[in-house]
Amino acid sequence: MGLDVGEKIKNLRINKGLTQDELADRLGISRHLVSKWELGQRLPGYDAVEMMAEYFDVEPELLILGDSTVYEELDSCIPRGMKSETASKLIDEFSESLDKRDREIFLLRYVRFMSSKGIARKIGKGYGTVRNRLVVIRKTLREFLDRCV
Repeated sequence: MGLDVGEKIKNLRINKGLTQDELADRLGISRHLVSKWELGQRLPGYDAVEMMAEYFDVEPELLILGDSTVYEELDSCIPRGMKSETASKLIDEFSESLDKRDREIFLLRYVRFMSSKGIARKIGKGYGTVRNRLVVIRKTLREFLDRCV
């Protein structure tokens, strides 16, 4: 269920509201190279991964290795048999219903793929607090999706 490197870069870029040209400018590389990464025709080097990770505020390993835990966390909330399209729409609806703080935590984790520690640093809360909020948010999501089946 994981995304490949190019898809991750593209999703992070789009979520940040950047064009390929803008990302290339920020990284000091060509748009053509960004395009090759996103199309899976070439992998970014270590330095580029480090720069992107810092710019997108994600762990460098996430770009290359991925984090199946993030996918598994979200996937565990989706009832068996629910179609992906339905789940996606309902998850969007659910995220809109969250209060501002929980929505930020939810989006940082499941859209930007940020680690719990990274989220804690970004929002100025403790690591334990973020982990606890994620547990509560997933439980609430599970209940929400179960009611929608």
